[in-house]
Amino acid sequence: MLVLQAAVVGPIAACKGWSGKGWARGAPVVVVAGRRGRAQDAGGKVAGVASAAVFEPMKELEKDLFRLPQESHASLARLNFTDSCESSINELINVLYSVSYLYHSLFAYFDRDNVALLGFSHYFKEESDQRRKRAEELMMYQNKRGGRVGLKPVLSAPAVEFEEVVKSMELANSLEKLLTEKFYDLQRAAEKAGDKHLNHLVKSTYLAEQIEIVKRVSEYVAQLRRIGEDGHGIYYFDRVLGGHEA
Repeated sequence: MLVLQAAVVGPIAACKGWSGKGWARGAPVVVVAGRRGRAQDAGGKVAGVASAAVFEPMKELEKDLFRLPQESHASLARLNFTDSCESSINELINVLYSVSYLYHSLFAYFDRDNVALLGFSHYFKEESDQRRKRAEELMMYQNKRGGRVGLKPVLSAPAVEFEEVVKSMELANSLEKLLTEKFYDLQRAAEKAGDKHLNHLVKSTYLAEQIEIVKRVSEYVAQLRRIGEDGHGIYYFDRVLGGHEA
């Protein structure tokens, strides 16, 4: 078995067993790795017994965790990444694509010449692009962790037209809540698997963002319900939603 013994250079205060006598605190010392080593100063004087660890990399590599798979279809990068987390990510990717598809249908509807609410059209186009971007990010993350992306058919766009702007935003509110719940499912799967990296990513990035999105869309629904189907009020809201002044 190959045993690598490394020398560690650091302040004397860090050496176990240092009595505080002989050298000034903070003087550089060398600790030779081994079961029992001795800390010495530049002049070779023994300061006392210091403990250090033996690094045995070849022994560590004997663990099954570090054995490389020989199958051509198996991932070489996969490490501490469970099937449950892989499955949850794939489910979320497919939900994101379905939501993006539905938003894209709303974008097309509001862009029609006999509807002409271009602010709503612009809003749903951006939301569609953002959900697809999130799906692509998760696909790349899946590949980084050694998982495999599995795409399924997306949800069909509703056959009926979105004749009321309030209904379209209520649909968006429900879709964002669905997405938020799917992110919670992924976070719970990561927590159960002890996957700290995935758990932190979902909580600090995606869930925080989803909470803000649901709040914003809820406010849009409340405002549109007050406006009703009043032509002037809808036109004003459409201009603001599209990023234009009324």
